[in-house]
Amino acid sequence: MTFKTGIALIGMMGALVLPIAAQAQQWDHRDDRDRRMEHPWNSHPEYVQALSDLRTAFQLIQHREPNDPVQADEETRAMNEIQAAYQELASANISDGHSLYDTPPGFSFGDHRGRVAQTEDLLRNALHEISTPESNPAARDMRNRAIHHISAASRALVMVRQRWHY
Repeated sequence: MTFKTGIALIGMMGALVLPIAAQAQQWDHRDDRDRRMEHPWNSHPEYVQALSDLRTAFQLIQHREPNDPVQADEETRAMNEIQAAYQELASANISDGHSLYDTPPGFSFGDHRGRVAQTEDLLRNALHEISTPESNPAARDMRNRAIHHISAASRALVMVRQRWHY
């Protein structure tokens, strides 16, 4: 290796290492838990639990088995309302890192009647979780819209049970 080749290699290695070193200077050494504690929504961990309940409720209604009855309009309406409630909470930057379409590992769907009943329970839980007093006006409006959507989804599921005589 010649002297010029060695200098060129050192220069290229420096060009590769410099951006990495610049990023390392901006690295926040606190762990994720410390960063999450700074978020203004951390005073509402129940909202994150409500997201989980809404996500599971959505999956239960969306799932179809071959022997299930044809999806009723009320089920579609319930899915739309659950999705709207989920978006209200997510639009306020409340996130647990999951999508509405994520299915928990090992999740068992059960039969149609059981899924409808379980979805109603999850919607009741989500409604309870976000029904705490809210002092932030922007958050209050978001929460009230989410409550409205969850209530509409619950009413749609009552109609599903009536339609299929559950």
